[in-house]
Amino acid sequence: MIQKSWFSKEGDPAPGGVGAIRRLGAPGFATREEITEYGPPHYLAYTILGRAPMRGYRAIVSFDRHDGGTRITWAGAFEPVIPGTGRLLAWILKRIVGGMAVRLGRYAGNHA
Repeated sequence: MIQKSWFSKEGDPAPGGVGAIRRLGAPGFATREEITEYGPPHYLAYTILGRAPMRGYRAIVSFDRHDGGTRITWAGAFEPVIPGTGRLLAWILKRIVGGMAVRLGRYAGNHA
């Protein structure tokens, strides 16, 4: 579970637009992401910076109205650093992103 998120560099528009660098931290794990495309409130693309068990990671997140709510679509692609670990890494990413989407939905429902 992610415990903290903050911008170490603001983008355009501030704070989370193109060029922003966001840091996400959890026990034993931290990552930096750079926002590469930003189309609020429906679209965001980002890449992972620094050391990771994958290369060329890029993800796109979109938010669309659906049946009285919001459908969140996340699509990512990468090349594993260690051959043969791609399926495991994809499974881990799906669990992390899925958990964030569930928490985001709960937060939105409690603050509507």
